[in-house]
Amino acid sequence: MPRRRMGVKLLDCVRDGIRTRHYSRRTEDAYVYWIRRYIVFHKRVHPSTMGAPEISAFLTWLAVEQRLSASTQNQAFCAVLFLQTEHKSARPHRETLEHRESVRPELSETWLTRRWRTGQC
Repeated sequence: MPRRRMGVKLLDCVRDGIRTRHYSRRTEDAYVYWIRRYIVFHKRVHPSTMGAPEISAFLTWLAVEQRLSASTQNQAFCAVLFLQTEHKSARPHRETLEHRESVRPELSETWLTRRWRTGQC
């Protein structure tokens, strides 16, 4: 990962890191979107001063207040984790982040059987 130069914006450095790893353009756009929302959620504090508690607060807010689906929460988590682990200037110290990935609810067989019998499938 190239060092962050003075005058280069954080999200530009993140984009460079994503492109260096040959991620798709859609992944790049999604990660930059979630990193921007993470920073704005914490009132534009630089990510180098934030750690695991701030990530947990952001993800909890997404789940509880915004009521996002499990896959969307996991995408936001991966984006913030990319920022914290891959971007050198964003993590001044190492912290353990204990976060379980959001789990999608399973469909019960009873529900599927009832829908199949009534012809709603």
